[in-house]
Amino acid sequence: MSDFKVGDAVRVLSARRNAANRWLVTEVADSVVVAVNESRQAEIRYRPDRLERIEESEDALAVEAAAPLQPSPSTQVRLTSSPPAEMRDSTKVQPSPGEPIDSVVRRFHKACGRANIIGELRRRRYFLTRSQKRRDKSSHARQRRASQEAAQLVASQNL
Repeated sequence: MSDFKVGDAVRVLSARRNAANRWLVTEVADSVVVAVNESRQAEIRYRPDRLERIEESEDALAVEAAAPLQPSPSTQVRLTSSPPAEMRDSTKVQPSPGEPIDSVVRRFHKACGRANIIGELRRRRYFLTRSQKRRDKSSHARQRRASQEAAQLVASQNL
């Protein structure tokens, strides 16, 4: 059993991204210590041997750690990035007076197609590392060359 208790200020040992941060213990189990950072935006779960207690005033920390973890709306993570400004501006469609909704929707759909919004959303659905992008680029180039060579072969046979 660890010697940490709820309200302790701790620091993660030998973790570069968490080393300088101060974490508040919110829950202690046999093999796991759960802590939140000062701004209460993130939660970590570590083995007790990976944490180090920081000596500070215990009273203020205990009050902070006892409050439930509820991120504010301004700190919630957005899962998608917004499209560039040129895409947002090009998708505006103003309905004319008396224009049927079907034609407005059709014009909007065409505007989205011209701005390549659907393609951009598909591309941004998953994060691609630089090496994955490079692999995809070379794969597409290989396919393009193969189809061009096939077209040249067919054209030479038709002569």
